[in-house]
Amino acid sequence: MAEYDTKASEQVARIEKSATELEGLVGKFGSESAELVATMNSTTDEARKAVEAAEQRTAAAVKAATDAAAEAQAAKQRADEAAQRAATAQNAAATAAQEAATATRQAQTATDAASTAKREADAAAQAARSAAGDATSNAQEARTAAHEARTAISTLEQVTNDGRSIAERAEAAATAATEAKKAADTATAAANKAKADADTAAAAARKAKQDADTATAAAIAAAQRAEAATQATEQQRAILEALIERAQHVTAGVPTGMEVESPATVTMGNPVKQYVRGRVLPTSALQNVLYLSDGRAVDVLPDGEIVPKAAGTSRVHVIPTDGTRFYKTIQVETVAPRIRTAGSTMRLDAQGNIRLT
Repeated sequence: MAEYDTKASEQVARIEKSATELEGLVGKFGSESAELVATMNSTTDEARKAVEAAEQRTAAAVKAATDAAAEAQAAKQRADEAAQRAATAQNAAATAAQEAATATRQAQTATDAASTAKREADAAAQAARSAAGDATSNAQEARTAAHEARTAISTLEQVTNDGRSIAERAEAAATAATEAKKAADTATAAANKAKADADTAAAAARKAKQDADTATAAAIAAAQRAEAATQATEQQRAILEALIERAQHVTAGVPTGMEVESPATVTMGNPVKQYVRGRVLPTSALQNVLYLSDGRAVDVLPDGEIVPKAAGTSRVHVIPTDGTRFYKTIQVETVAPRIRTAGSTMRLDAQGNIRLT
């Protein structure tokens, strides 16, 4: 028991020592636990803060990711649209390239046509200049022909006068021949009286007769030539007058158009004459105009006077004879007499008579 008590005391001492050590360890553990708890609390706070910051960063990252995704989607849409626009632009570029090629070909064709047109225009201009030169030359030739025609007429008139003078001299020669014949007869009578002079007188008479016959024949031939010259002169006069008229026609001017003045209506029974007036342009051109009416409501006389026939409308062609392509067509209406009014009041003339249209 003692040994047991010793051993028990030793055991209790060891237990107490262990308890002391354990209490020290517990104290130390409590202290370390408090420190650990404080550290854990601090670590927990930091962890919580870190988690909060992480959550915030995560939220920001999620938001940024979401925004980035949205932006990426928008960018993808923009990229798709850009790709579509690029494809459209490429198609448009291809179409533009084709159109440019077509335009280039058309431009080349237009250039060739322009070159051809220029050559033709140059040729036309040259032809126009040549035609203008020919027209000027023709006008000059016409004036020269007219001058030569007038000169020829003067020459022919001089020839006619010379023919008449020759005829007069022929008549004088015939008269002289007659007188010579009388002288021959007298010489023959004298020959009978004087035989010595008879042969001489006879020879003189024969010679005188021959001269008289020759003079008579010459006078007759001269008269025939004078008559032929007179006839030729008359023929040449007609030809030259035609040439002069033609030359005047050539130099008178070529029509380029015409103007027409005419009343729109005429009244049956109106004693005041109404006219259609056609004027050829330029005014230097020949003013020859024809009036051709259908004759239904009016007739038009050669001088342009309108002759009413019946109520209605007629069509009248006004035609220049030297430029028929410039003709004008007008309408002339024929109406029955009507009382002229001023508002609701009849119009009267100075004598108080009713005025009609």
